[in-house]
Amino acid sequence: MSGWAVLRPLFDPVTQDTFDEAADVLAYMQQKGVETVDLAKGDCVRARVEALLNARPDLNVHHADHGNVDRWYGNDEQPCVDLQNVQLLKAREVYCNNCSSAKTLGVEAFKAGCLAYWGYTGVVSYTTDALEEFKEAFNYGLKRRIDGLTWAECLAAAKQRMTELVNALVASGRVLAATCLRDDRDILVCYTPESPPQSTCAVRRFLIRVLGVERGWRVRWPQL
Repeated sequence: MSGWAVLRPLFDPVTQDTFDEAADVLAYMQQKGVETVDLAKGDCVRARVEALLNARPDLNVHHADHGNVDRWYGNDEQPCVDLQNVQLLKAREVYCNNCSSAKTLGVEAFKAGCLAYWGYTGVVSYTTDALEEFKEAFNYGLKRRIDGLTWAECLAAAKQRMTELVNALVASGRVLAATCLRDDRDILVCYTPESPPQSTCAVRRFLIRVLGVERGWRVRWPQL
């Protein structure tokens, strides 16, 4: 199994939580004998991310921090991956614990040849009275991938586990936490050749029908 680069900045209260969530994943990978490269805190900036990914095309990537539709943030609160360097994700599996990046960056990564892009199409929300439940939910898919499941199986298992956690949170009276986790579940996606992004562009849909998913998505055209 390929190793994983884990990108985990730390510069505010939210990134303290994502930093800790990523630490849980790192420990699991190491327990399973998976190679890890930990770009933590000040090491997680654009120059070092680019240097690592250029030097190690074999590594998959996990990002745990703030994100936006077209970028991941680094420790300097500047983009470490965005539309300008999205080609770095080609031929890699990518797992994001960040807001919104699957909406645009994930689609562009898929078009660039990313093997799998796991992420959220909107803002991820959580509550501090259920940090353990959210940590389990956010990390569940990657742990199952390390266990050998396919990405489709990981997504189904993660959504099922999130539903179970939602029900448990409701039962314990943590309704706001349950609402947040339910919303997170509903915006979680995983783009693969078997389950590609859905295009609203008529020309793109035509190309996909004619050329197939992989070739149809990878046609570069300004309007698409």
